[in-house]
Parts: sequence; structure tokens; C-alpha cells
Amino acid sequence: SYREAQLQALRDLMISEESVVSDKLVDELISIFDQQRDSKGKLRKMKLRSSTNSEDLPNFNGAGLYSSFSYKPLKKDVEKSPEEKRKHLKDVLRKVWASVWNLRAFDERSYFQIPHAQVKMGIQVNPSFEDEGADGVVVSKNIADVKELAGPGVYIEVQRGSKYSVTNPVAGIKPQKILVRYAEPLDVANYQVHILQNSNIADDGESILPQDNPIPVMTNEQIKDLALQVMKAHLHFKPKLGAQNPNFSLDLEFKVDSEDTGFPQV
Repeated sequence: SYREAQLQALRDLMISEESVVSDKLVDELISIFDQQRDSKGKLRKMKLRSSTNSEDLPNFNGAGLYSSFSYKPLKKDVEKSPEEKRKHLKDVLRKVWASVWNLRAFDERSYFQIPHAQVKMGIQVNPSFEDEGADGVVVSKNIADVKELAGPGVYIEVQRGSKYSVTNPVAGIKPQKILVRYAEPLDVANYQVHILQNSNIADDGESILPQDNPIPVMTNEQIKDLALQVMKAHLHFKPKLGAQNPNFSLDLEFKVDSEDTGFPQV
């Protein structure tokens, strides 16, 4: 309780309106955000996702320790004034930065002997998808434990709708599991799609079925498109990050949504 009180006091200092946030940064972000509009021309809500240098370390992933928040440019469907946008964005930035000092993060770092003073917070910004058709995780490596499907591949776990997340699983909920095998990483025409497990969520994205749903969460075309984008990223980053590591792979999150295009798109 003492630690939590001290950490809360520190977060309060960081979240206070008196704490300085770069006006230049805020202006640059808002100029970008003001160009993000949906198919109806309304400004998009933006997700500011925490991402520290004390995550995804050897033997320590740090998932769920820090906090992410949304920037909301509308109030009751009406665009906020420039002053309101600036104030709101500063508040959001402060909250994400301050989450370095969450109690759960502090305790985990202490246990794994990660120096607190060396932790730095970065923020990944992307449009917020509030009602996506599907959401999942993909690994640029064949991690499916299926002997007859050995060889290079892309492993996917995906769930329909936005109620149930693959990254925060709920007992009794099954995602669809997919393996895409390939001979050449960018040769989409020869990708082989293998469904390893079906989802048990109904087409409404919410109801839990007593048996698996035979309808695929993603079409074969979407699956191949996802695999292609993942392998492009893999080939780009391997020489930069894992040139000496034969087991190098990327672990990425993705969504399938139709808000911007009118049809489902990865």
C-alpha cells in the first residue's frame, strides 16, 4: 500500500495539467489526426498504445503492464475546438507516459531486476477500430505443433467480432487457428492454407456456440493477403534485427475491418 501511494503521487505529478508537454509534438500529432477520417468524413478516434523498452525482452514479455488510451476528437458527434483537442491530447499523452509507474509494472520490473530509471515509454499511434470484423495475432514462423505440416509457414490465431480478444483469452472461448505454408515467402499463388481449429463464436461475434462454427473467420484471400504482408515485414526486419538468429520471427497483431473500405480488409 505504501508503494501504491508513492507511485500514485508520482503519476499524479505527471498527469497534472502543470506538467509540460511539447506544444510542437501536440501540433504535429493533431495535424496528422485531422487527416484521419472515416468513410462518412468524420474524424477518427485514435489509439495511443503504450510501448516501452522494458517489454519483449529475453524471458520477459511485459504484456499488460502499461496503459493505453484513446484520443477522441468528437464530443457527441461534434468536432471539438482546436483548444479542446490540444487539451485532450495532452491529457492522453500524460496518462500513457505516467503508466510507466503503474504498481503492477513497478512490481514486475522489481521481481525481474529491470532498472526502473532506464525504462522509457514510446507510443504507437493508429486509428481505433471499435467494431472490427475480426482481430488476431500472427507469427512469421510455423509454431504449429503438427508433424505432417512441418516446414516454413505463417501461424495465425484470429477471432470474429470485437468482444473476445485473442491476446486476452477467456476460458472456453476458441479462436480460429490457421497455418499458411509456403515454399517461397512472397509466392502467394502457392501458399497452402491449413485450418487447424475453428472458432466457437457465432457469426454475430458475441454468442458462444456449443460446437465449433464451421464458417471461417477470414476468407482464403484475406488469409493469404495477411501472410504476404507479414512475410514482407519479416524479410524487411530480419537483416536489421535478427540476421544472426536462425529462429527470428515477428509476433504481430492485426484486424480485419470494413469501416474505411466498405468491404473486409486486413
